[in-house]
Amino acid sequence: MAQKSVYLNLRNEAELKSILDELYATTKQALEKSQTPGFKDLLELAKSEVLKTIESHRQRHNRTQI
Repeated sequence: MAQKSVYLNLRNEAELKSILDELYATTKQALEKSQTPGFKDLLELAKSEVLKTIESHRQRHNRTQI
């Protein structure tokens, strides 16, 4: 049975930050144990609407500072 991605249900930046913090902590723990961290559904996270919205805001902000 196909597993649904938790990243497709992101609703706002706070949820995204929570997931990114969790990914960071998991990676840090794995590296401290000299292991390679493994994750599923990172492509879905990169495609999420919340991430697209944040990036759009950042690009607009950068244009105004030039």
